Amino acid sequence: MGLVFPVHPDIRRSKSNSLLLSSSTKKFSVGGTFLFIGLVLAAMHLAAAPLFEIMWKQGTLFDKGLTAFFYGLIVVYPFVTAFCWFYKEKIVLTQQDSGELFIDYKKSFGPFKLKTQSKSIPSIQNLSISNWKGNVNMAAIENESKSGEDKQRARYATKGHWVLHLDDDPQWVIERRAKKEDIDWLMQQIDAFFSQRSTSI
Repeated sequence: MGLVFPVHPDIRRSKSNSLLLSSSTKKFSVGGTFLFIGLVLAAMHLAAAPLFEIMWKQGTLFDKGLTAFFYGLIVVYPFVTAFCWFYKEKIVLTQQDSGELFIDYKKSFGPFKLKTQSKSIPSIQNLSISNWKGNVNMAAIENESKSGEDKQRARYATKGHWVLHLDDDPQWVIERRAKKEDIDWLMQQIDAFFSQRSTSI
């Protein structure tokens, strides 16, 4: 879910040898936006209820489809809002004195666990960043050659996304980001946290 609710280091809740990455509080404002839109749609329904009733009972198939679509939106918005508010993603990176890194990954919705994973890797150096498509955007490269400008970051702008994963298991993804600079920033935060710990030992 990194593309929707990216994880960020939570230094206050981290420990000396464990870094906690948790889903952004941005999800609360996103959920509030969905709630507001849902309330606006509900108010529109109250104003247009007689028209919708006529469309459903006497209208064509298109009219009935439009009415069903509108009612469907009203029903879906509260669920989307709840998902934004109660979805949680936590990743705990714990480094042993030997340098071994233990990763504990959890996704949950309220009290319900959606996914749990745990794995250990030899060191933090076994984390890698790559584009999930694994190839460059040829259209962007062609535009680059025409303009003569350096658009290294734009090459992936419309193809795939960037992932932080394990070297030996690319399917074991820690985080996804749409922009490379965002995933680079996250990796820099992880590096900085454990670099400080190694110097203090």
